Amino acid sequence: MIHFGIDTAGFDNILRCGTINFFDGWVANSDRNNPIMTLDFYIEGEHVGSIPVKRERPDLEKAFHRSLLGFYGCCDIPESCLNKNLLVYATAENGTSFFMQDYELKEILSQEQKDFRNNNLLPDDLLMHLVVHSVNPQAFLDEGKAGVEIIKSVLSENGIDLLSMKNILDFGVGCGRVLRWWQEYSRLISFSGCDINPELINWCKDHLNFGSFWVNPLLPPTIYKESQFDLIYLFSVFTHLTKETQQKWLDEFSRILVPGGILLVSVHGDFHAKNLPKEVANIYKKDGYYVMTRNAEGENLCASYQNRAFCEKLFSKHFHVLNYYPGVFRTCGYQDLYFLKVK
Repeated sequence: MIHFGIDTAGFDNILRCGTINFFDGWVANSDRNNPIMTLDFYIEGEHVGSIPVKRERPDLEKAFHRSLLGFYGCCDIPESCLNKNLLVYATAENGTSFFMQDYELKEILSQEQKDFRNNNLLPDDLLMHLVVHSVNPQAFLDEGKAGVEIIKSVLSENGIDLLSMKNILDFGVGCGRVLRWWQEYSRLISFSGCDINPELINWCKDHLNFGSFWVNPLLPPTIYKESQFDLIYLFSVFTHLTKETQQKWLDEFSRILVPGGILLVSVHGDFHAKNLPKEVANIYKKDGYYVMTRNAEGENLCASYQNRAFCEKLFSKHFHVLNYYPGVFRTCGYQDLYFLKVK
């Protein structure tokens, strides 16, 4: 026997054919010795996708004596499946399957939506979702552009001329959501991007020919030279790393930034920590820091939360905190933004 809850099925709780569909929830097996390992999706008997069950759910641990009960991911449903049924099963460690849910597929990605993606040089929906928690193409464009605008704004606010920069690195570039908006400056400034995901970097190499791209490992070092960059920005990167890994990257950033170089970092602060389960919220309040699902570090499943005092101490080894913008960075879901300068 299993227990489960599907909190979200499809973006805006609408399942569409011809694109990816998001699923978020939890599932537990009454047999503690045979945990549920994956959520599996079938259409007319054909397996069309799966999502691992490896997200921490501390709110359910006491009831089911296991923390890794959550799922969070996507299933790609082909256009040809319109008017068919999507069946969701939970698959246990020993291979046993348990039926969970049946969805009738009545929606399809329209031609207008397809044309918008093609006309605006957008990555496919799966790549977009690896970068942001949606597949809203207009929001992808608007929020990426807003990221560049806030960089320009905070540089100006702190008396720094953007055009004094020679080399800028987008660390965690994804599929170029922000970097694509720098093209008009590319004759004056050299832009680089790196990311842990090779698929995202390959998309950038194929479509953003004004930049230089590289696949970085989870831990440093990088291929970059000492004092290579005037500015490094990383938006929603530390949000998926532990404090130990963050410190290693801060050491590396201080090496590859010029003396007095600028680092812009966004994090999950108090605004996002309000949504932590009460079982761990007190740990965050006490320590100023908490990591959910650290077993998936570097993936979207892993979520780090850290308050201002914690961040300022973490950053202090190599950087001065010139400015702090709490819960205002809409490009990354209203994360906190720190404006740092190499000591």
